[in-house]
This record gives sequence, C-alpha cells and structure tokens, in this order.
Amino acid sequence: MKGINFNARGIILSGLFVLGSIQIQCTKQVEEALLKQGAQRGQVAMTSSSMAYSDLTQKLLDESGFIDTVISDDEISIAPGVVETDIHYTDTAGKAMHLFILKVDLNEPQVYMEVSTPFNLPAFTRQTVPAQAAEVDTATHKVIAGINGDFFDTSTGIPMGVVHKNGDVIKSTFNDNTLKPQQAVSFFGVTENNAPFIDLKTGYSAFSSQLYNGTGSGVLLVNNYLPVSQPYNVFDPRTSVGYDDNGFVYFVVVDGRNVPYSNGINYAQLTSVFMAFDVKNAVNLDGGGSSTFMTRNPLTNVLQVRNQPSDGTARTVANAWLVYISKVMASNYAGTGTAGLVNGAKASARFDSPEGLAIDASGNMYIADKNNHVIRKISSAGTVSTFAGTGVAGFADGAGSSAKFNSPWKVAVDGSGNVYVADRDNFKIRKITSSGVVSTLAGSTAGYADGTGSAAKFMQPLDVAVDPSGNVIVADNTSHRIRKVTPAGVVTTVAGNGTAGYVNGTGTAAQFKNPSGVAVDASGNIYVADRLNFRIRKITTAGVVSSLAGNGTSGTTDAAAASAKFSDPYGITVDASGNVYVADLISSRIRKISSGQVTTLAGSIPGDKNGTSTVARFNQPTDLVIDGTSNIYVADHTNNKIRLVKLIN
Repeated sequence: MKGINFNARGIILSGLFVLGSIQIQCTKQVEEALLKQGAQRGQVAMTSSSMAYSDLTQKLLDESGFIDTVISDDEISIAPGVVETDIHYTDTAGKAMHLFILKVDLNEPQVYMEVSTPFNLPAFTRQTVPAQAAEVDTATHKVIAGINGDFFDTSTGIPMGVVHKNGDVIKSTFNDNTLKPQQAVSFFGVTENNAPFIDLKTGYSAFSSQLYNGTGSGVLLVNNYLPVSQPYNVFDPRTSVGYDDNGFVYFVVVDGRNVPYSNGINYAQLTSVFMAFDVKNAVNLDGGGSSTFMTRNPLTNVLQVRNQPSDGTARTVANAWLVYISKVMASNYAGTGTAGLVNGAKASARFDSPEGLAIDASGNMYIADKNNHVIRKISSAGTVSTFAGTGVAGFADGAGSSAKFNSPWKVAVDGSGNVYVADRDNFKIRKITSSGVVSTLAGSTAGYADGTGSAAKFMQPLDVAVDPSGNVIVADNTSHRIRKVTPAGVVTTVAGNGTAGYVNGTGTAAQFKNPSGVAVDASGNIYVADRLNFRIRKITTAGVVSSLAGNGTSGTTDAAAASAKFSDPYGITVDASGNVYVADLISSRIRKISSGQVTTLAGSIPGDKNGTSTVARFNQPTDLVIDGTSNIYVADHTNNKIRLVKLIN
C-alpha cells in the first residue's frame, strides 16, 4: 500500500507533500485533486504506516480491500455520540474518491434521528436538506446533521417509498419500480425508542406500526451481516445507511461525477464499506445529484454542506434524515386520556379536564380536576386518590369527601402542606389542610371588594400562588386585578385598577387584561400570565409592574423577550433560578423565559404525542409546575392527562 503525507495545511512543495521530516512524491492526479480540495479546505492527511488513522479509516484500510492510497483523513466530533469522518483516497484502480461518514450513537440520551419533509409539511414537494433542517431547528431541537433520503419523482416530488415522520404516516405505499428497479425496494427507519430497522418493502405491513420515523430506500447492501451482491456496477455519487446491533448508525455519502476530486463508488465497494464497519443491515438511499452530507460546525455552530453535490449545489429533495440533539423529552405522567374519575395507579387513573397543578415538599402532586369538581392527589409513589370533593358541583366546607367545589381552577401549596384552591364558580379561595379539612379562606359572591374573609369579593379567581410570607396571590381574571390574601383571610389588591388594558406602573396605576396565571419567586416577585395582553408581567415586592416578555400581539415567535410572541399565556411557574415557564394555551406549547430570551421548550401543533421538544404535542395546556429536580409537569387539559417534560442532562 502506498502512503502519501502532507502537513496540516496541505502545503505542496514541487510535487512533494511534507509532514515533519517525511517527504513522499505524489502522482500528478493526486496533486491536482489536493490542490482543488485538500489545500483549499485545510484538510489533514495521515497515511504513512507510522501515522495514526481515524478509527473508521483504519477499518477500511484493514478490511475493505479497495483503498490504495489515503489522501486525507479527518475526524470531527460534531456532538457527544456523533462523529464525522471524511476520507479522500484513491482506489486500487487509481480512481480518486471522497467519502463522508456520520457515525451516530443512538445510546446517547440526547441524540435522536427523524425524517424531515419540505417546509415541515405532510405534503409532497421538494426542498434542500439545509432548508428542511432550518424548518425544525430550534434551541431545544438542535439539528446537528442532515443527509438526503428516499428516491423521488423529479416532476412531482412524490417519494418512491413510505414516509413516517415522528409517528405520523405521511405515505404508506411504495411506487411501482418496474422501470427503476433500484428504487422502492426497501425501507429504513427507527422506532419510537430510537431503534434502527431495515427491511424489504414486503416486510413493511408487519412493521409499519412500529415505524416512528422512516423512509423508503433502495437495494440492500448488507443483510443480517452478509453482503448482498447487486448487478449494478456503475460508479456514481451515493447516499447510504447501515446500523449494527450496538445502537450505532452509519450514514455514508460518496461524491462522484467530479474527476479528479471524486469518481463515485459502485455497490460492491459501498457494500465493502459497511462490511468493514461490521453492520447488521445496510441499504442504499437516493444518490446522484441528490447526495447531500450536512453537519453542524462545532466551532462556528453553523450547518454546512460538507460534500460537493454533483449538481454544484444542494439539490431540492423530497425528504431527508436529520440527526438532532434534544435536551427535552415529554411523556405521559398520569391519566389514560379518557375523561372520568378513576383513582389508583397513575397510568390507569382518569381525570376530566385537569386545570391546575401544585407539588408539596414531599413530592405529592395536587390537581384541580375541574370538570370532576374535586381536588386529586398523586402520591410520590404514583397512586392517585381524591383529596377533597364529592364529584358533584356545589359549595360545602368540611372534611375530605364531604366538601364541595364548583369548577376548581388552579391550586397552590404552602410549606406546611396546606393546599389553596381558586374555586372559580364559587368566587372563593378555599383552603385544605394537610389532613384534608376544607374551609373558605376568603370570598363570598361575585364582585370586587377588599376586606376580610366573606366580606371580600372576587369576580373570577383563576389562579393562586403562595409567597414566601404565606400570603396567597390570586389572579382575579375578569376584575383584571392581582389580589392578595393573608393567612388571616385579609384581602387586598396588589396591582390593577379593574379596567382592562395594558399599563405599567405601581399598584393600582397598572392595568392588566384577563390575568389567568400567577407565580411567585423566592424573593417574593410575582409573575403574571396577562392573557389577553399576550404578555408576561412582573410585579416587584414594591408593587412596581413591568413587562417581562411578549410584544402584545398573539403568536409563537421565539426571540428576545420584548420581541417574542405568546398566543395565549395561561399558566405560569418559576424555578429556583428565576427561569419562568409558561403554558401557552392555544398554541399548545410550553415556553421558557431565561436570560431575556423566550424559547419553546416543548410542543408544536395541538395533539397528543410523546417525544422530544417540538416533536411532542399537547392539547391546550393550562398549568405547569416544576419539582426539585427540574422536571416540569403539565396539566394537559383537553387530553385529560398530566404530562411530564423532562430536561435531559
């Protein structure tokens, strides 16, 4: 085997490549290829027997049998568990090739793969891989790599095979491939648990229910660790994928139709690549001008097309495979999704429009189960019970099941384990001791009046929060005020003058418009979900009201706080670090405000789906609460569930 070496910047001196004291004469063909690519890109080649190769390059040299000379060998860590290897070489026939490999470790807890579609729509059209990535790239769903996917009809954009995207079946048929027998042969995908799978199209019906993300694909290259011989011997640009039994997926793209830089690869050599990597199964994807290999530069944090597509630029394609990092995972915590009043294990329990959540110091959760007119409890062991209420709308104080509520909206809990309830249609603030005894802390009939106990009036109390002094803060929705109730039941107005509007200022000089949620931080600052102002407001301990986030128009724009948009800010909570989380009702998203920036933590369109960050779907989330380990629990109102949004470290 010949070895050619050059220094880290590919400096060429009179036809010699120089690396330290090693100088080796290169052929004119290789020199031209390097001048065109290697020197311009600053690639590093290590091909002497005294040099170390990247792991995958060494495997190819040892086992593939077709590499003669390595021109360059670059290995780049894109993210934990995701490594790019670029190999520029000549084969035994003297043909130059440029091969790009993305090794993806699906055992990494933050690493996921998904199918992308043009404009992120369940429709058939075309868009480049970088543009498809841009459609779904967010702070919590960070795309780090992309590769073109299935073959497609160039006139219609319809892919040749099936398309599954994050659990949604966009296409469940394979096109006729009589005229193009290398297409619509098989499918590649991953399950909801991130397990890869390849099979012929004849196996699709049996596996389709498990296919969470998947596309059609071409001929098999490796089947159950054995090479598959193919009758096609043309050297072309190729895109392909394979996986082993250890959770590693290998995407391989080979440039072609670009002599002397890269001539492409045939099926036999491509099969040898995957056999060298000891994969279980491998398959060919769309190639030719469609072949696109994109990764995120770990230094500049920019997505870049790393190969040289034979068309000269990235081609518009019907779908793609994206690798992304997510630090957020949404799952079901309690409830079956069917409305009802069933206690027991949290997975089999039933709720009816759960509206509000609170967690005590022992990890017990309290739920305002609105349409059941009860307060439910989920113990730290996961058992659901009815904490207070009969299940029939009404008003009655008393112990446990003898008490009655009328559309209990939201709840809060203090340091002693007392639970406070915004009993909306009774116009009262109720208190439940840790032993389950219910009493009325303040309120009587609908109206507005400060005072003590039953002398006070609320128009429509929607949310409650407890401040560091044990006072209960109330979002009095249709009176457009924020109220305070002391432990003795004395009610005062903290901010708002009763006129719906948007005015910052101190105390009653400020205006709100249907405030629906309140939260209090460790310093006593109050945060308000100012619903119909589409803003998050802040009230200091001195009563000064300001706007924390939102520009006053409805929307879902993530941006700097003053430019961001909320569609319907409804529920709110704050963590120990001062980060604010918002249940954005109509957009069915969970939003986060941190360091002056608003981001979408989880959710996209309304629905009921577990998954990462924006893959997850909620249906009108009304409230949220965060525990001591930064887990976020969401009252997924219309899905009749409690959801868990877990931050992955």
